Amino acid sequence: MDRAVVDYMSHPLITIHQNDGLREAFILMSDAKIRHLPVLNDHGELVGIISERQLRQPLWLSDSEQRCTVTPLDEKVQVRQIMSQPVITVQQTDTLRQAIHHFLHHHISAAPVVDNQGALVGMLSQVDLLRAFDQHLEEN
Repeated sequence: MDRAVVDYMSHPLITIHQNDGLREAFILMSDAKIRHLPVLNDHGELVGIISERQLRQPLWLSDSEQRCTVTPLDEKVQVRQIMSQPVITVQQTDTLRQAIHHFLHHHISAAPVVDNQGALVGMLSQVDLLRAFDQHLEEN
């Protein structure tokens, strides 16, 4: 499968700002029926990613204190507080095979897609990879 990521990535993109609340992230994901949101800073740069799983998980373990705390799904908790960083990305020119190896190596289920200058241009998820594989099977 030497087709390019750009041919299967999801776009246009839905993103969220790092200072937005978790409730806003939940609403965006729910309305768009997506499971991952790239997180941007004030300059529009990619600084993190937040997943539906992070929003559904009511408890976060503090490594330093070894205790659980409940994180409410409201505007008091900002996306930046639970987003994953640094962000694992794939290049739009990568092949699907390269992307699959990247997903497996980093144990991720989605990745923002960037161009040669590092600008965010799309998202690639496991669902996108399954669609590509299904198309490949139909063609062969």
